[in-house]
Amino acid sequence: APDLKLPPPAPPQRISACQDHDLREDGLLPFQGRGATELDVLEGAVTNAGSGSYAVGSVQLSPGVPAYFRPPLFGFPTAEGPGAWYRKLTFGKRGKPNNGWYGPPYGSQCLTGCPDALSGGITEIDDFHSRYWTYRMEWRTGSDGGVAWYYDDEFVWSMEAASFGEYKICNSSAPGAPCLRTPKRQVPAEPMSLVMNTAIGTWNGGPTALDGKHWPASLWVDYVRVWQKEEHTGCDPPDYPTAAYIEKHADLYGEPAKPLGSETCPPVYPASAHEHAKAILHAADGIRSEFHLKDSRVAADMQAAEANAQKAQAEYRAAWKEEVKAAEAAAAEAEAAAREAVRA
Repeated sequence: APDLKLPPPAPPQRISACQDHDLREDGLLPFQGRGATELDVLEGAVTNAGSGSYAVGSVQLSPGVPAYFRPPLFGFPTAEGPGAWYRKLTFGKRGKPNNGWYGPPYGSQCLTGCPDALSGGITEIDDFHSRYWTYRMEWRTGSDGGVAWYYDDEFVWSMEAASFGEYKICNSSAPGAPCLRTPKRQVPAEPMSLVMNTAIGTWNGGPTALDGKHWPASLWVDYVRVWQKEEHTGCDPPDYPTAAYIEKHADLYGEPAKPLGSETCPPVYPASAHEHAKAILHAADGIRSEFHLKDSRVAADMQAAEANAQKAQAEYRAAWKEEVKAAEAAAAEAEAAAREAVRA
């Protein structure tokens, strides 16, 4: 669509709805776009002094809305008009938007995409380092779903399914100019993995994160609990299959955690998930028939588009590895310099 404006230069989607797949061969349903967004239960930082610390919960969402809606960095969303950000965001008594990051600036070189970063949290906390806190995220999929965050059972912030709707802006001063539009999206429904780490570096923490003045540092986790509805338990649902694809592309995912969730909690999926998978397969038959009747050139174009996407993905992966390698080298050099300064 001519009015569909995506942040450049976003990489091609690895698994898009334009690709035909064989479930038995590929582990994927045909013509079903797949993605792995980022839902953060907690991103936090403790200052060297231990006071004035912060914690935020966030969701990374693509494609991003037109730049018109994005607030300026370090500014807060406006009530309406430019910088109004997303609809249906609710904040608790102490919760507030994270105005320090709304996602990569429009047009950035984003090797893994340029998502909008919607986040909220609490600041000026003095005891993150001295006691355990409980961090909870409630994630409900579907048209009446949403995501909400609670810290020590205190509501921090939430976004509703309506927040993922269409965003559109038209230039009234230039009649005939195309409107800019981001299509309706949905609350993430993809099965996901859990990550716990300490991400410290010049990007997150600033140069002082490597000055050697607050080492050693530890992250203490007492427990992690994942709750699912009894009628929908597992990470390989029929309408969002994952296990076979991950096994075929183990180099992208690394070593699996042991024991597997399916080994300790038998998967159970509702009839609606099976019906959804059948509907996807039925729709795929219709798509194949339509393409065959239209023109054989359509199939050739699809194959060429898929080949180009795979090539672009390979280039992005190579560039990403080089960037990671350079960042690791820079971090090692900075750490060595910091240790040398401490010895001096």
